[in-house]
Amino acid sequence: MRPLPSLLTALLLMIAFSACDSNDDDVDNTDLNIGTVANANSVVIVAFEGRLENGTVFDSSSRATLALVNTIPGFRSGITGMEVGETKTFSVPPEEAYGSNPPSDSGIPPDATLIFEVTLIDIVTIANANSVVVVAYEGRLENGSVFDSSSRATFPLANTIPGFRNGVAGMESGETKTFDVPPEEGYGANPPPGSGIPPNATLIFEVTLIDIVG
Repeated sequence: MRPLPSLLTALLLMIAFSACDSNDDDVDNTDLNIGTVANANSVVIVAFEGRLENGTVFDSSSRATLALVNTIPGFRSGITGMEVGETKTFSVPPEEAYGSNPPSDSGIPPDATLIFEVTLIDIVTIANANSVVVVAYEGRLENGSVFDSSSRATFPLANTIPGFRNGVAGMESGETKTFDVPPEEGYGANPPPGSGIPPNATLIFEVTLIDIVG
């Protein structure tokens, strides 16, 4: 994900709760970010305001991208189940926030109840090694020769060479990425006949992830 300057983003990533929850750290990528309803493993784009009970705003953003698995439990629970476009206000008690040890300079006192007003702008779709993807791509050799390309192709990543699968896994829908595939993760000494790929070639792919369809 792209780093954001938001204080809340930094706070949510710092807290000990997510570090202590081993089930959240070992997320199955097959559960990530499909559909229009947020789940606890979603990567979300939100507009938010965080307030104390006395109304003091300690942070806000008109657009922030967050992996919910890395956020405080109360924030994650509050967004889980929200639909894209929905706005929701919810309270987070201290035991599901920062407890008696809030981050320094956050403006949050110890044992504070936090109030968040959140609009779920979007749920980011992320490819995993088992995804069925729609991509535009160009495959080149190191000398610049193009051996294959397509403006729109659909296929399961599980059926591709390891280096291509690993390169696309983790990409967001709409993202463009260029990556190298070494011979041992490509076709090695036995490339497909007529492919234009020499033995033991390093392949360079430029890929745009258009969509994830499965």
